[in-house]
Amino acid sequence: MDVLGHSQIAQTMNTYTHVIPELRRDAANRMEALIADRER
Repeated sequence: MDVLGHSQIAQTMNTYTHVIPELRRDAANRMEALIADRER
């Protein structure tokens, strides 16, 4: 919040909360690819 210059946490959460599921999905896909590569 401070780093982004938002005066209230609600502004930060409303702006960036939607990104979290996408980041989780991307991380899961990357881990899956790494595991698949190791199994080959």
